Amino acid sequence: MIPYNKQTIDENDIASVIKTMRSDYITRGEKTKEFEEAIAEYCDVKYAVTFNSGTSALLAAYKALAISGKYQMITTPITFCSAVNTAILANATPRFADIHLENGLMDEDDVKGMVDRKTSLIVPMDYGGHPCNMEKISKMAEENSLFVIEDACHSLGATYKGKKVGSFADMTIFSLHAIKTITTGEGGIVATDDKNYCERLERFRNHGLVKTDKWMYPYDLEELGLNFHMTEIQAALGLSQLKKIDEFCKKRRYIASKYARHLSKINDMITLPKEKKDVFSSYHLYPIRLKVDLNRDWIIDRLRKRKIIAAVHYVPVYWLSWYVENYNGATNCPKAEEFYRTEISLPCYPSMYDEDIEYVATSLKEIINELKISKYY
Repeated sequence: MIPYNKQTIDENDIASVIKTMRSDYITRGEKTKEFEEAIAEYCDVKYAVTFNSGTSALLAAYKALAISGKYQMITTPITFCSAVNTAILANATPRFADIHLENGLMDEDDVKGMVDRKTSLIVPMDYGGHPCNMEKISKMAEENSLFVIEDACHSLGATYKGKKVGSFADMTIFSLHAIKTITTGEGGIVATDDKNYCERLERFRNHGLVKTDKWMYPYDLEELGLNFHMTEIQAALGLSQLKKIDEFCKKRRYIASKYARHLSKINDMITLPKEKKDVFSSYHLYPIRLKVDLNRDWIIDRLRKRKIIAAVHYVPVYWLSWYVENYNGATNCPKAEEFYRTEISLPCYPSMYDEDIEYVATSLKEIINELKISKYY
């Protein structure tokens, strides 16, 4: 089977993990600090705080804002549910802005029309590894005294206007899940230039504890937190993977260019992803969209029969059962819904061979041509 995405682990990664497992510390040691410093340097930010998942990093970032009472946040419905679930757990009420059909990114002009006195936060998401228009979003936030948390779980290694993603928002979230740009198995990072946020993030991932000399016990609890620490084993893997991040991004971009060349012959039937001129995408996904009324699910099934796993990213969050039953926000995102109905994520990962890329592209062309003359068209 050719999966839609997978991790790329080599012998150096394995050796780094084994060496750490044989050390005195397998959690809360110097390796994690070293990884945080390396990520901060790579993203050109002052601080990077590691977590045991991208989801816990998101929750910690919302909590670090320390917004009192219930507040409103604006985000995109084309995202993984964790970005919205954690906001609700942090006392936010989500509102969903529509997207740009050409790239799946949140529509900044739609956001602008939604901002009101209840709005405190904007959470753009770098869909598929393509950064959002952070210049426009940051300006809007500044004009309205809003916080911005950039959900960059797809875009570690990407650049916007010549700068690495990580320094454009109050806080930026990266995921280190197995299929992301680099991996620690599970894991997450919050990047920030704000020392106060850094301290609050570190405190939240350590139960909310602060050091004290009041008692023989060295800690006091001033606010509630959770145990969201990354292990030394994860950090060792992350440090080894970080050495290859630019290579990984280069390979994903190569795959994208090969797809574009092969699939341009059916551009009357599909829309290919395109980068904005001021963006360097990390291509976490290679999302195509069907231009005409083709049977998307039938295409995915036919690809699977050829041992190719394609995926869909994403069902609009407000269509998920919990949100249908519990979320009462008025939502009108027709472009997001159309994007979902027409999107297919083709396999894209650094260890793909040229013959894999060609096989996927050729198979898709043959299936679509077959579909054009079948009862499913």
